[in-house]
Amino acid sequence: QLGGSVTDFNVQIAKLKNADVDVVFMPVQWSNVPDIVNQAYQSGFEIPFIGTDGWDALTPGMINADAQKYVVFTSPFTAESTDPISQAYVTEYRSRFSLEPTGNSTYAYDAALAMIAAIEQAESLAGPAIRDALNNLQDFRGATGQLVFDENRNPIKDANLIGLQDNQKIYLGTLSLN
Repeated sequence: QLGGSVTDFNVQIAKLKNADVDVVFMPVQWSNVPDIVNQAYQSGFEIPFIGTDGWDALTPGMINADAQKYVVFTSPFTAESTDPISQAYVTEYRSRFSLEPTGNSTYAYDAALAMIAAIEQAESLAGPAIRDALNNLQDFRGATGQLVFDENRNPIKDANLIGLQDNQKIYLGTLSLN
């Protein structure tokens, strides 16, 4: 069980070590990641831990400096993007908040941009008209990049790979899903 007040993961780590796995995919919230990765590293378990965009809230200092090389996660956003919309967002976010934007803040920004685009395209400001316009967005570009919807309205988008090194998040590359 993950979450809550659980902080000791040594039993689970021992089971993974005994299973002789090459990599651990851990789709858990970021709050458990430091305990798990640090305890694994301290026990001599030195393999990659792969996470999802929920790990974007991690700050590198939460993970033992020597264990950081074992952490990789996906993120919808990277401040290293050269996309003009992304760079305008990063500049404005840093200016307003004196912080680095995260995937979660960027998701919220893109959701607002998508809603604005739908309102602009809607036949009226009535709820159903805006809903229909939002439903008809086929190709949308925001701070997280290009977003395309499949025939079932599922979003298809690229995933940025982020690692930790020298107490910093580093951009490792992008997996293109389009």
